[in-house]
Amino acid sequence: MEDNEETAKKFELMFKGFAPDTKLRLSLLKNSAGDSVVLGRTQDDQEKYGDRGTLYIGRICEKINGYYGLKVLIDAIQPHKIFICGKTGSGKSYTLGVIAEELAKLDINIGVIIIDPMGIFWSMKFPSAKKENEALKTWGLEPKGFSNVKVFVPVGFFDKIPEGTKDDIFAIRPNELTVEDWCSTFGISIYESPQAALLNDIIEFLKKGYVAEIEGKQKFVVPKDNYTIDDMIECAKYCPEFVKKYRSDTVRALIAHLEAAKNWGIFSIKGTPIQNLTVPNQVSIIDVSFLPDFLRALVVGVVARKILEERTRYARHVKALEFQKNVQEPKGSQEYVKIPTTWLIIDEAHILVPSKGKTAASDALIEYAKRGRMPGCALVLSTQQPSATDDRILSQVDILITHNLSFADDISAFRARAPSLLPAELCEQSFVRRLPVGAAIIADQSMTTERAFVIYIRPRVSEHAGRVVPPESFEALTTEVKVLDVKEESKESRKKEQLIAAPPAPTLYIPASLAVDYLSRIIQFRFLDYLQPLDEKRYLKSINMRWSEVKRDILSVLLGYLTKASMSISNLETIEGVPVITISKGDTRIILSTCLTENETIAVLYVSSKTQQELDNYLTLINQLSKEI
Repeated sequence: MEDNEETAKKFELMFKGFAPDTKLRLSLLKNSAGDSVVLGRTQDDQEKYGDRGTLYIGRICEKINGYYGLKVLIDAIQPHKIFICGKTGSGKSYTLGVIAEELAKLDINIGVIIIDPMGIFWSMKFPSAKKENEALKTWGLEPKGFSNVKVFVPVGFFDKIPEGTKDDIFAIRPNELTVEDWCSTFGISIYESPQAALLNDIIEFLKKGYVAEIEGKQKFVVPKDNYTIDDMIECAKYCPEFVKKYRSDTVRALIAHLEAAKNWGIFSIKGTPIQNLTVPNQVSIIDVSFLPDFLRALVVGVVARKILEERTRYARHVKALEFQKNVQEPKGSQEYVKIPTTWLIIDEAHILVPSKGKTAASDALIEYAKRGRMPGCALVLSTQQPSATDDRILSQVDILITHNLSFADDISAFRARAPSLLPAELCEQSFVRRLPVGAAIIADQSMTTERAFVIYIRPRVSEHAGRVVPPESFEALTTEVKVLDVKEESKESRKKEQLIAAPPAPTLYIPASLAVDYLSRIIQFRFLDYLQPLDEKRYLKSINMRWSEVKRDILSVLLGYLTKASMSISNLETIEGVPVITISKGDTRIILSTCLTENETIAVLYVSSKTQQELDNYLTLINQLSKEI
């Protein structure tokens, strides 16, 4: 009896008091020890493999006799399609990190590639922070960093990233892009734009060779399979056939696109071989946090296509050899790239495979999800907006993990795509909206799983980047601002007095336009629910401010002015290395973030009010502030 009470107390600590009592029948596949349930597996496979090749992601927190508190294991031997969804701050990216940790611990020759849009997974190399130790102890876990994590940074940004957060260069060869890739990335129609036809001709001419005409002289350009963007531009400029076939403005427009692509920081004639990314027992992180969404989509599309192509070819090659025992490998077998079974993990999936429209990643990811099972291509997707994610990829999901969702459309999408029976209690909007951070509903299509159930995700053993700044760091923001008689003070002295203690703006070594996009995405992804709460009509506007000089104390200055306008600073977080401030006055809410580039100062503000007039008043105030600083 005493043991039962101690166990109950332990589980209460683990689940932070959250234990829904659904009283619904539950039948799941248990392991031989009876201390865990296993998802994504048949009874035969469980008897064959035991607990080997499973991912420990959490425990059942539903108060169901025989199941309450049991560990939840997910099979990793079969190539599953796992979908994780939840609103900002609900724990979905944290869960993604737990899965990544479990894959990093496996020793079954699986390759793992993480597409990291927020720059948070590099910290897996380091043990979890001390403040997590108590939670880890409760769960019977210990802090651990992973030495088999390798971080790849786009070639154009590699030298600008701090040491310790990077390992190798990631680059794409221009010849790895299809005409469709170029068109999607450039935003031109592959069927209607003459630029698409010109692109197709350029690629064909480069592959077979062509006659160029430069300053009245002709020369033959030899075929090139591994061509550069400069080769593409020269072909567009100097191939005389294009003069007859295309208008000059079409050629100029395409050359302008290609010239811009040279500065994207992702292309190199060497490229990164796929076998360097998917390596047995290695977690490869491709940090795309400094790239805009359209380039992230391009990277994902190319990587997903290469994995699927090479795994399909190699898996068939291996299977053929099984049927041809004692037969030597045929000549030319070296052209098979020997890559392992691969798990591709992607955050913010709704941006890459949206339900409306198409990106450079859409076709490749959908094909990967549809055809990946046979060649051993697993997929883990995470999003805050399941309703905004392409239904063609959701239809392939066999394990669904759902954290707290607010919007009715997203809850409906979760209900529609749950791969197992979803009890009425668990799909009630009120229940889904009240799920605490760390809790989730999990559904599995395996025959051994009777219905969806509620789990609590285990704590991370490695460091989770982007944590909230602790209270002692926030105290500096409460410094009282001196209010001056503006009639008696000069503008310069007012600036000095209107400072409030705040962290210095960090420097991001990226173009200013990308810095604005980066700050905007952080605010949109993390704080949209705060700015526009569910079922509450609000007017929302963003303001981007740029100064052509480096102002390291810009955050202090901005906070000083806003506080003088009787606005209250309620929270400071550091997310992905940049400060994000929550400010309010009455019904008006402001989210502010700042950073520096090499030559400029950037500030992005989102303002939300219940009335258009109130919003306009604050926009006027902020615009005046921008001119004064």
